[in-house]
Amino acid sequence: MRWTVTGALAVAQLTAREALRGRLWLPVVGAALIMAVVALRLDGVDAEARRKLSVALVVGSAGFIAHLLAVLVAAQGVRRDLEGRMALLLFAKPLPRFGYLLGRWLGGMAAVGAALAALAGIGLGIIAWRSDLPVSRSAIPADAWWRLTAAGAAEPIAAGQDLVQVSGAAGNGVRLRFGAMPDGDGEILLRAAVLGTEAAPVTQCAVRIDALDASGGARPLALAAGSPYGQASGDRPGVAVLRDHGEERRELDTDYVRVRVDAAARAADGSLTIRVTRLDSAAALRFAVADGALIAVESGGFALNLARATLAMLAAAAPLVAWTLVCACVSNLGVALLGGLTLLFTGSALPVLAETLAHEEAAAPLRRIFSVLSWIVPDFDRHHLAARLAATRAVEWAAVGDAALYYGAYAALFLGLAWWALATREVA
Repeated sequence: MRWTVTGALAVAQLTAREALRGRLWLPVVGAALIMAVVALRLDGVDAEARRKLSVALVVGSAGFIAHLLAVLVAAQGVRRDLEGRMALLLFAKPLPRFGYLLGRWLGGMAAVGAALAALAGIGLGIIAWRSDLPVSRSAIPADAWWRLTAAGAAEPIAAGQDLVQVSGAAGNGVRLRFGAMPDGDGEILLRAAVLGTEAAPVTQCAVRIDALDASGGARPLALAAGSPYGQASGDRPGVAVLRDHGEERRELDTDYVRVRVDAAARAADGSLTIRVTRLDSAAALRFAVADGALIAVESGGFALNLARATLAMLAAAAPLVAWTLVCACVSNLGVALLGGLTLLFTGSALPVLAETLAHEEAAAPLRRIFSVLSWIVPDFDRHHLAARLAATRAVEWAAVGDAALYYGAYAALFLGLAWWALATREVA
């Protein structure tokens, strides 16, 4: 065991030095220069679009370089040792083959981590230069929904129902409950599709938003100062306007009506109950249960959330490094690089394949193949990091932990395969 750990650390240091001597830092420098040049050309868009594009540029560039180095660094070292007969010297010493592979994997991960840290730091400066750093928020959905009638009847929304539509007479609406509101003041975020008819198309609907106490009393809630829209004509307490921005848009800063809620609105158990009442009978509202109503909680600064995203990207590189080790142990460097890129492209395409096969006409054999692929191939777009950060959604520590467990399991499996391939290989 001692020789495994000591040898693995020595091989990891060797791998990192080889990466530096091989000038594998040049892609990092090139990516930083490309980010700076592209950021210079963002003057033609408004501040909001400039911020989104800057975030997507930084996170996308960092992810691309991380995957590139994950494919190159460790596999290159293994092929050099096997083809140059260095393996004869290495394995003649008390260095187990698994310790050697673990060291190559750790060295590859160290190179990827250093590149991600450098690009994240440079990217943070670029985002701050081109726009204000966004405030990242965690979004907590409502625990329970009810459909309300103007007469006061409440119909609970069944578990598993994705959409809640409210139409009919003015006065109909929804009631929703948040199980645990954070301490202090906060914001409720509301978003709904506004539906009209072919004869009378509408794009907005006036609503009244109230907080309900245990006795049924209602307190009107006012718009937050930073709400991007929702201001109603006149100065009526609790009245806001929901506008249809398209159901695919879910950015917390720009696509939700933001309503201010103080701590006094909470019940004794910490829960919060909100009522949204339609005031316009010509418009129907359609809420998405998953994210039509949210509590927004600030979740650290943008720098902290970018650091969390960097850790998740580092975790995503782990199975890629391990898989290229498998390929390098059984074939030449070209095949190892092709194998790593194939795994990357297949894993990145899994969400598209899932959406395609969701169509009713997809053949049963294709569904079976995809089911097998979804177990064998890791999903490299599992956490949608670029989209989350660009939409000002926080990357929580829970997402980092999920990435470590999910990608770590694949990395362990691939390292086991690499050990078996090297253990059964004749290196003399």
